[in-house]
Amino acid sequence: MPEFLRIRLQQNISVRRRFFRDLCGQFRATVGWTEQVACDKTEDRMFRFRLFVYNARESVVPTSEKAVVMNLANSSITISGWERVAMAIERIRQRLHRTAAALDAAQVPYAVIGGNAVAEWVGRVDEGAVRFTRDVDILLDRCDLPPAIAAMEAVGFVYQSVHGVDMFLDGPDSRPGEAVHIVFAGEKVKADDLQVNPSVQASEHTGTFVVLSLEALVEMKLISFRRKDQTHLEDMISVGLIDRTWIERYQPNLGHRLAEIFDSLEN
Repeated sequence: MPEFLRIRLQQNISVRRRFFRDLCGQFRATVGWTEQVACDKTEDRMFRFRLFVYNARESVVPTSEKAVVMNLANSSITISGWERVAMAIERIRQRLHRTAAALDAAQVPYAVIGGNAVAEWVGRVDEGAVRFTRDVDILLDRCDLPPAIAAMEAVGFVYQSVHGVDMFLDGPDSRPGEAVHIVFAGEKVKADDLQVNPSVQASEHTGTFVVLSLEALVEMKLISFRRKDQTHLEDMISVGLIDRTWIERYQPNLGHRLAEIFDSLEN
């Protein structure tokens, strides 16, 4: 077991046993796993337990459950920087899967976009080239926003529009930077965007969630063309997902942007 996943509770065996016995049910319900979780010390379950403690510290579990763990968590468990990163990634994975499950169950068309979509495509070729992203971005048709709100709020998300950005907060105490952000298909994000966003239909199901097609994802990155979009394009080029022949697939203004990326990499 990696050292950073070990629980440092060896000093007090009785506390550990009582803690696992009392919190096993709360742990399953709060963190969101539906399968039966045995309270043993396997690597996977230890990671999930530490994620539970991390969530408690980050105030993303209900106050009633947070109060149960905080004394033990604060006094007996040290969470390193590496663990915090791993747990933050796991929380994003959970948020993505809960979002997909809610929208799929409600039959609301959507597609995962942004950094998670890039990670899905890049990870199919080279998992070591995948970059970490903090939030979840989805593409929706505006007409599907009401049923999407109903589906997401039924599983604990909270709809808000903050400074013109529509999003689902992961609970009432969640931060906008860790929300599910909504982008609307067939519309421009900014008035000066070169063209509108692609259709939700330009997508495919991964088996876990619906992801925007590679061609449409590259198009969105070329439309936004912020520094992080350019970095994502560079990542997709570096693993061989796209090459110079793709320049001709897009309108000249977008194709020119893609040519700039290739030129900068070659220089």
